[in-house]
Amino acid sequence: MLVKNGLKEFFPSIKPDLFFKECRHQGIALSDLDKDLLEGVLFWKTRRAKSLSLSIGAPSSPLVFNFILYRFDNAISQLCQSEGIVYTRYADDLTFSTNKRGAILSFPPKVRRILGTLYDGNIKINLRKTVLSSKAHNRHVTGITLTNDGKLNIGREEKRKLSAAVYRYASQMLELEEILVLRGKLSYATFLEPEFLERLIRKYGQQVKPDWPCNHLSALVLPGSHSIAF
Repeated sequence: MLVKNGLKEFFPSIKPDLFFKECRHQGIALSDLDKDLLEGVLFWKTRRAKSLSLSIGAPSSPLVFNFILYRFDNAISQLCQSEGIVYTRYADDLTFSTNKRGAILSFPPKVRRILGTLYDGNIKINLRKTVLSSKAHNRHVTGITLTNDGKLNIGREEKRKLSAAVYRYASQMLELEEILVLRGKLSYATFLEPEFLERLIRKYGQQVKPDWPCNHLSALVLPGSHSIAF
């Protein structure tokens, strides 16, 4: 069974005071000048906002929110380990999974309690983004489909789109920019599911575009993308 949670308004909820509190917890001493500089670099204020919050889209922001959630990750990982639950996080998306019947159903309140204790109620779970799933239904985590036999794939619909794009590539109907996009997507799909590339080769043939540097279908895949098999 699998439960997915999202954090509510995660970037706007991270204020300078919360960031500096986590710095103190980690033993990082900051002068007033340091704080002024970090506020100006890491945080912003929209026109309608009354206070500074973590900048959305800034290259520094992922590092900051991972730093903020460091204590939460440790606390929730220890709790999950004791209860036979696997915890993973991608940005503000939290995923909990287990094979123990009933263990996951009582877990969301524990997550909210830990967040409230660590961050004084400033970081909360978005209840509208809570999803409960099991093997009886399609399970998706950050765009990846989890199969019932323990494997990962990109999903039927994405495979259909990729196959259609390869057909257009083989028919010399793609522009250079579209070919580069296809190369990235095909490399990602092959990393997750190496046998998908083999099926495409059987369907369209290995040599698909003689006048293009990537004149073999397997050459479209970035080096190392199919080096890991699940």
